[in-house]
Amino acid sequence: MKYEYEDLTPSQELLVKLLHAQICRSDGSETFACPLTFCPDGKQLYEHIANCFKDWECQEHLCVISRGLLKHYRDCMEDECKLCGPVRVRHELNLSLTHALTGFFSPSPLPRDPHPFHWRWPLGESNSSTSNSSNKQSQQPRSVSDLSIVPFVCKNIYLLGMSTQRRTQMIRSIIDFMLPNSSPEIYNDPMISDVISRALRLECIAFAEANGVETYNEIALKLASSAKSELEKENWIQLYDKISEKSNSVKGNKPVDKTKWNRWPALEIYDIFAPIIRNLVASKEGCCFRDLTHLRPGRRFNSRRFPLAKVDMNTIMSKLKNSSYSDPWNVVEDFHQIYKYVSQNFEEFEPIYKTVTESFCNSVDPIMKKLGYCCGTYYYKSITYTCDTGNKCQIRTGDEYLEYMNKDKKALSRDLYRICYPCFEKLEYKGIFTDDLNKSAVLIQRDKLSDILVNKAQKGEHLICCRECGRKFHALCVLYMECMWPNGYICATCMQNSNKPFTRNLLTAKNLPRNKLSDFIEGKVEFFLKRKNINTNEVRIRVLSNVDMFMKVKPLMRAYLHAKRMSTEPFLYRQKVVFAFQEVDGIEVCIFGFYSHEHGVNSLPPNRGRVFIECIDCLRYFQPESECSVLYQTIMAAYLEYVRNLGFWYAHLYSGTKDEDEVFGIFSGNSSNTLMRNRAARRVLYNGIFQILMNESIAAGVEDIYDEALRSNTRYITDIPYFQGDLWPDVIEFCIKHSFDKVSQLTQNSISLDDIMKNPSFCFTFDEGAKNLLYDTLKDYRKDFHVVRLNFPFNPSLIADPDEQVWGRCIQDRQSFAKEIARTKFDFAVFREARFLTTSILFELHRENNGMKLYFCRSCHSLITKRWKCNICRNFYLCPDCHQEEKHPHFMLEYQVKSATPPYALPTFLADFNHVSQCQRLCCEYENCGSTKAAYDHFITCLQRTTGACSLCYHISCSLTSHSTQCDQVNCPVPFCKDPKVRVTLPSLIPSYGVPEGPCYSSQSQGQFGPPHANITAPHQIYGMQQYQQQNISAWRNPQ
Repeated sequence: MKYEYEDLTPSQELLVKLLHAQICRSDGSETFACPLTFCPDGKQLYEHIANCFKDWECQEHLCVISRGLLKHYRDCMEDECKLCGPVRVRHELNLSLTHALTGFFSPSPLPRDPHPFHWRWPLGESNSSTSNSSNKQSQQPRSVSDLSIVPFVCKNIYLLGMSTQRRTQMIRSIIDFMLPNSSPEIYNDPMISDVISRALRLECIAFAEANGVETYNEIALKLASSAKSELEKENWIQLYDKISEKSNSVKGNKPVDKTKWNRWPALEIYDIFAPIIRNLVASKEGCCFRDLTHLRPGRRFNSRRFPLAKVDMNTIMSKLKNSSYSDPWNVVEDFHQIYKYVSQNFEEFEPIYKTVTESFCNSVDPIMKKLGYCCGTYYYKSITYTCDTGNKCQIRTGDEYLEYMNKDKKALSRDLYRICYPCFEKLEYKGIFTDDLNKSAVLIQRDKLSDILVNKAQKGEHLICCRECGRKFHALCVLYMECMWPNGYICATCMQNSNKPFTRNLLTAKNLPRNKLSDFIEGKVEFFLKRKNINTNEVRIRVLSNVDMFMKVKPLMRAYLHAKRMSTEPFLYRQKVVFAFQEVDGIEVCIFGFYSHEHGVNSLPPNRGRVFIECIDCLRYFQPESECSVLYQTIMAAYLEYVRNLGFWYAHLYSGTKDEDEVFGIFSGNSSNTLMRNRAARRVLYNGIFQILMNESIAAGVEDIYDEALRSNTRYITDIPYFQGDLWPDVIEFCIKHSFDKVSQLTQNSISLDDIMKNPSFCFTFDEGAKNLLYDTLKDYRKDFHVVRLNFPFNPSLIADPDEQVWGRCIQDRQSFAKEIARTKFDFAVFREARFLTTSILFELHRENNGMKLYFCRSCHSLITKRWKCNICRNFYLCPDCHQEEKHPHFMLEYQVKSATPPYALPTFLADFNHVSQCQRLCCEYENCGSTKAAYDHFITCLQRTTGACSLCYHISCSLTSHSTQCDQVNCPVPFCKDPKVRVTLPSLIPSYGVPEGPCYSSQSQGQFGPPHANITAPHQIYGMQQYQQQNISAWRNPQ
C-alpha cells in the first residue's frame, strides 16, 4: 500500500515526533544539531514519558495519548495498518534526511518480527501457566538471532563486508562485556531490557562511524568500555548479580543442584528403623515376613494371586546393616512393596494384614514427620481398565473381568485384552474383542480366556522433591500445584533453616468476594453455633457463581407451545452456586454446597416466584462431626428464608431418580458419602430442613409434587413447573409423544400437532391423555419431589436480587464440574484429596476474580497481592519485603490487586454489544451473548438511565461515549453510536429524556425474551466498576 505524506493526521504526526525522539542523539549543539524543527519539542515530551510514573493518571499535555500511540506502534502486527503505515514511511524519510545532512547515523527502526518475543517473567503470570507445554517452551533460552534486536539492514552493510549475523554477534559481545559471566538465559530477564537497548545503540553508532571491520571493532570496544564504567558508577552490575543469584537459586527452569541435597548418615537410618522391624518380626505372624514365600494367601473365588514382592524383612535388615540406604524414604518404599503384596492378597480382617498395619504403618508416620517429611505412608491410586469390546465400558476397582493373552498377532495387534464380566455374559458368543470400532470383532473361544478376576490394580501417588534438601513429599500432603509454585517446592524445614519468611496462602475462601446472601447465611450459622455452644473454626459461606442463565425448552414442548399459540422462546433465570468452607488442621476444606435456580417475574407462568434446588451435597468434615447434619440443614433453611424475603413463594427440592447408578451430587467420587449416599439419606436431610422451616414459620407447608399438583388444579402439561436439570422436562416430552401417538392411531392418518390443537375433540383427547400420564408419573415419584410453600413473602410481585453477578465459570455447570473432578481421579470423600481439590477450586476462582492475572515476586517467587512494579523493566514485580531488602536501580510504584472482576476491554464490549443488537438465535454460540443480551435489553428499557441512578446503564453509556467521540464512520454498526441521548460527561450524565429512537430500537432488537422488568438486577460485573472506567477513559480516547 502506498502512503503519502499529506495523509498524516495530527495523531500520526505526533507518533512520528516520538519515534524520532527515541533514536535522535543530538544534544542541541552545532556539531550534532538535528535538522528537523520538531525535534526539541518531541525530545522534551519523550523524556517526560520515560520518567513519568503516573501512567494513565498523568495530567501532562499529550502524555496519556503518547503512551497509547507508542504502545500501539510497538504491538501492531498488521502490514496495512492505517495508523502505522504512513508513520513508517515518514519515519524512514526523516532517517534518510538526518543521515544525509548531519552525517550522524541513528539506528533505523527495528524490523517487525512476525513472531515477536514476549517476556514471560515470572512463569505464573502467563495466562497459560497451567499448560506444561507452553511453559516449557517459554523457559527455553533463546539465541541472539531469535531476539528482535537486530538493526535494520541498510546498503552500507555490504560496503563494510559484514553480515547481519556478525552485527548480531557484536551486540551479544557488548552485552557480555558489560555484564560478565552472563548466560543465554539473560535475554529472558526483563531487568536488562535497558542494557540490551544500550548495546543496540552502541553497535549502531560503531557501525555508522566505522570505515572497515577493524575500526568497527575498535569503536565498539571503546563505547562498550565507557558504558560499562557508567554502569559500575551506578552500582548497577553488583545489584543485578545479587538479585539474579538469589532468584536463580529457586528458578524452575534451572537444573536442580543435587549435590547440596541432604545426605542421611547410615547409622541414623539404622537406629530409626531397626527397632520397628524387630518388633514386626517378633510378632505372632512375623516369621512369615522373613521370607514372603511362607505367606500363602487362600485361594478364594473372584481373586487373583499377585506376584511376590522383590524384598522381604531379611533383605531390608541386611541393607540397613550394610549402610545401603541413603534416605529414610527408601526404607519406606521397600517396606511398602511388602505392604502392597499383603493388601492385594489378604482381606483387612485377616491377622496378617492387621499386623502389617499396626506394627509398621501406624508407627512410621510420626517418625517420618519428625524427620521433616510429610508422612511415612506410600499412597496408591486405583487403576481403571477399559473393556476391549465395542461397548468400551469402564472396569473399576472391585469389578470382575476376564483376560486374554494374545499370542497370534494376525487378527489382533495387542498382547493383552480385557473384557468386563457384564459384557461377557451378554455376548452370544463368549469372548469378542476388537482393536477398533470400525473393524469387525474377533471371536475368541471361552477356553482361551482366563478365570474371572477382580480389578485390584494400583499405582503409586505422585511425589515431589524439595529443591533444597531433596526430601520427598506427596503433592497432596503439601498441596503442591505447579501452576501456583512454578519454580519448585521448598519444604518448611528448609525455609526455617534459611530464615526465609513463610508464604501465606492468599487464595482462600476468606478472600473471595462477599455479598448479602453469604453474609445472611453466615449470620444464621454463627447464631446456630453460639446457641449450641460449639467452639470451632469459622464457617465461611461464599457465593461462587451468581449468573443469569437461559432455560431451553425441549423440542416437543416447544412444538406444543407453538401449537397453543404460546411463547416458545427461552426464558431467563438466576443460577447460584453456594459453598461452605471451614479450616480443618489449618487448611480450608469444602464441607457443603448446593446449586439453585431462581425464577423471577419474567419466567414462564408456572415458574414465576419459584426456586428450584437442583442439587445439594455435603461432606463429614465439619468439626464436631456430630453436628454436621444439623449445620447443613441450618444453611439450607437460611437460604430459603433469604429467598422468601426477596419475594419468592415456592421452593422445589429433588431427592434424585430411582436409578441408583446415576451420579447425583456435587462432590461425587468413588467412595460412598454417608450423608448423601442414596435417596433415603437425602430424604432424611430434607426432613430436617422442613422441620426447621416449619418451626421458624418460614414455610406455610410442605407437600410432595403430586399433592401440590392436585391442590393447584393442574389441568395441562404447561401448568407444571419447568426447570433446567429437573426430571419433568423429560417426562413432559414422553407424555407429549405418547399422547400424539395415541391420537395418530385414532385418526389412522398422518396428522400434525397444529392440526390436533385446531380440532376440539382431538385437542381434548390429547390433553387428557397427557394429563393422565403425567399424574401417574407424579404419583410414582411423589416421595422424591418436595414443594415448600414459603410463608408471607414480602414483595411477591417485585423480585429483585440485590447482589451483583459472580462469574465462577469453572463451577457454573454442575455436570461439567463433576466430570472435571472425575477426570482428576480424586475423591472428595478422602480428606487429603478433598483438601487438594478445594485448593484447586479456590485457585481457579481467584484467577477469574483477578482477571486471570496473578503476580509473583521476582526475588522470592511468592504469590503477592501488594506489589511494587518497575516502570522500566517489563513484568518486574517485588513483594514489600523484597522491595525493602533489594535496592532496585529503577523507580518502582506500589500497586494493589483489584478485588472485583475487571471489566471488559472497550473493543470486546463494543463487539458484544453490536452482536446482541442483531442476534435472533435461540441458542447462540457466541461468547457472552446471553449475559450481554440481558444487559442490552435492560439498557434500552431502563427508566433510570436518564437520571444516572442505574450503575449498569452509566457504565454502558460511558463506553458508548468513549467510542462515539472518536468514531468517524457514517453508518457505524455500534448501537446508539450517533445518538446524543446516551452520551455522558464524567462525572455526571447529560440529561436526556424518552426512549432512544433509531434502527437499534425495534421489536426485533429488544431481545427474544421481551422487555425485562426495570428493577431486576443486571450483570454489573460484565462492565466493571465506575472507578476503573474513570481511570481508563483517557486511554480509550486514542486513534487506535
